[in-house]
Amino acid sequence: MTNGADFQQVAQAASDPNVNLEYLRQIAASYPGLRPVIAMNPATYPDLLKWLESLNDPQVNAALEERKRAIAAGVFGAHLAPPVTPAPASAPMPVFAPTASASASEPQTAASGLAAVNSEVSEGSSKRAVFLILALVLAALVIGFAVAIFTGVINLGGSQKAAPVASATVEKQVIATPSTPTEKTPEEAEPTPEDEIRYPAPADAQAVPKFISPSQNIGCVINKDYAYCSIRTREYLTEGPGACQGVFGLKVNASGEAVQTCNDEANKAISESFPTLEYGKASKVGDYACTMESSGVTCWNMKTGYGFNMRRADFSAGKR
Repeated sequence: MTNGADFQQVAQAASDPNVNLEYLRQIAASYPGLRPVIAMNPATYPDLLKWLESLNDPQVNAALEERKRAIAAGVFGAHLAPPVTPAPASAPMPVFAPTASASASEPQTAASGLAAVNSEVSEGSSKRAVFLILALVLAALVIGFAVAIFTGVINLGGSQKAAPVASATVEKQVIATPSTPTEKTPEEAEPTPEDEIRYPAPADAQAVPKFISPSQNIGCVINKDYAYCSIRTREYLTEGPGACQGVFGLKVNASGEAVQTCNDEANKAISESFPTLEYGKASKVGDYACTMESSGVTCWNMKTGYGFNMRRADFSAGKR
């Protein structure tokens, strides 16, 4: 468990406008309670802000709205120094933020920025005085968030989605810095086998959504949801267990294997006026395809490979 001193260092890093961007991303992923503080940090880059917003956490949303209001007022981040350059990707990141040590050679901090503003105020700039007041209010909000979260006054949960890595640019209030390598977002993920056409139709297949066989014994309908065929005269399932005393059909959809039907609703769409799909021809619509041969009609789902074959003598169902 993180002790008080360690958490205080992490909380300070979460609100530090000069924080390393990769370290800021790690804090956002590992410390849900500090996400409102990160939302108010001027160093927080656009991809990380979008990720925080996608969590739909009430406290985070409130901080994001406060950030937008400050930006609209033109005062957000105006008192802060440019961020330091992020550490190279090969450098190991500390588990907790390092203790800040001031020296003459280090970049200007937020405190020194405030001192400069205060100096300008002493010279009589009323405009800088307004900015100073607003800056102090923002700083108080950030510190208040961190203290309330650490003491348990605010209990923040939230989704543990992976935080996005810094992109090539940050918001206009912060000078653009080199980014850490960008991770693939869910939208950029490689397509899964279920999304691919693995069992394509013949190259000369036409989009014929409704057709009958040359013998006019079989009629079929193909659409985006299924492929269905029914037969008028057949030599099977006419009597005994499992017999169909009406219109026998076969149907395949995205759920899996083809199934037998009897008096299916889809048969109402079958008509003798449908165009004829000649032997040796094929049709495809959406994810489904059918081919017509003298041995019968064969239809299948081009993604899953499941389908059926129907003819007068018999039928079959399975995977190609």
